[in-house]
Amino acid sequence: MFNRFMRWYINRTADKMEQQSKTDMTMMREIGKGSGGMIAKFGLFAPVSQHRKAVPLSPWFVARIASAQVIDCGPCTQIVVNFAVLSKVPTATIEATLAGGAALTGDDLLAYRYGKAVAENDLALIDYVEQVRNRWGDEGLVEMALSVAASQVYPMAKRGLGLAVSCSQVRIAPELIDMTDGSYHPAHLQAAE
Repeated sequence: MFNRFMRWYINRTADKMEQQSKTDMTMMREIGKGSGGMIAKFGLFAPVSQHRKAVPLSPWFVARIASAQVIDCGPCTQIVVNFAVLSKVPTATIEATLAGGAALTGDDLLAYRYGKAVAENDLALIDYVEQVRNRWGDEGLVEMALSVAASQVYPMAKRGLGLAVSCSQVRIAPELIDMTDGSYHPAHLQAAE
């Protein structure tokens, strides 16, 4: 009974996430084929990976996108980008992050450099860790570390399940944002093909 409930729950969650993010959630359905206990444990990862209190929204997503780009060639990065859009991270910030971070400034630039350095195991990370800690404290550093780590888990799990077999361009269409009120129009978001 528990296994059946957990499979139903994960499939329902996948359906909702597909509707919200306009991206494919086949990986979640594959995970749903596992035992109920394993599914329940995996489900605990999502709230941890989404925790954010000390770090502002924009740099938190910038670090996550930068990290995802290192390991992923499109689909999982697209999911992070789409959720950044849903969370109302400025379009220009998302575009600058996707373009390599050169146009980012301040906290977003620090977050980009941190996320990329963590994912690449760059020696410059030592300096970025201290800068993140000085900017957002110990709690912020932990939030950033978990956010960046989470952006690596999903692409690796997808690859391990044999689902990461093709690359795609990550896109954000600025016309999806109503510039007068900043609202998001999810029905128009086109996922990467």
